[in-house]
Amino acid sequence: KKKKKKDNSTVISYGLIALSVLFIFFMFLIFTGNDNSVFKVEDRTEEVKESLKNDTDDFKTIGWVKVQGTNIDYPVLKFASTQYEMPVNDVSYAWTVNDGSKLDKRIDIAGHNILNLSRNPVKQDDMFYYFEELLNFVYIDFAKENQFIQFHLNGEEYVYQIFSVNFLKPFDVNYYATDGMGENEIKEYLETLKKGNLYDHDIEVNEDDQFITLYTCTRFFDTSIRSNFVVTARLLRDGEKPKLAEITKTEKYDE
Repeated sequence: KKKKKKDNSTVISYGLIALSVLFIFFMFLIFTGNDNSVFKVEDRTEEVKESLKNDTDDFKTIGWVKVQGTNIDYPVLKFASTQYEMPVNDVSYAWTVNDGSKLDKRIDIAGHNILNLSRNPVKQDDMFYYFEELLNFVYIDFAKENQFIQFHLNGEEYVYQIFSVNFLKPFDVNYYATDGMGENEIKEYLETLKKGNLYDHDIEVNEDDQFITLYTCTRFFDTSIRSNFVVTARLLRDGEKPKLAEITKTEKYDE
């Protein structure tokens, strides 16, 4: 009887140890966070290599952009001139004026919006080739669930978190700013974005951060009113993991 009791105690002890290990493991997952559950970073090195094969004297592939929740997952090209014509038939792409040799203070990336110009943008369509699905961010439910932009440059993947969604006139901001922006210019840029922001994002942003701005044309308000739809994000800081921010509507959203 004593031996049986001892054996039972041993089984119970091992069982408790096993449960403790499992508990610690699950708590580890909860508190460290599973980055893939928020935003999955995918290496785009091979895709960039394939795009480089199509380069000509008129345009060069400098990187790759991916926007969470959309079909925007395209090469980023730099053109030799301002004529942004289709480089290869049936190829989706975006373009920039950044030189691509380094990560600038601001990366500015544009894309066409040819098929999604109404005041009730379609969230998804197999016909969309360019930045049509950038307009998904007019819907707050979408904005809450999708907050990250991935940019591939020089073999590295950089993750940015969206903090501003705006309708802006073409000259409200300098869309072609580069690393030479001074502190006052950056403050003015951030203030302009804040004034027109459709949402309040619970994200700290200041002039020391690095930014990526995606923009496309829209006729959201009227066919005669030209404006740009602009989504801006800041680079995740050293040691910062992807974490969904709280988002609420602003007065600008209601307007």
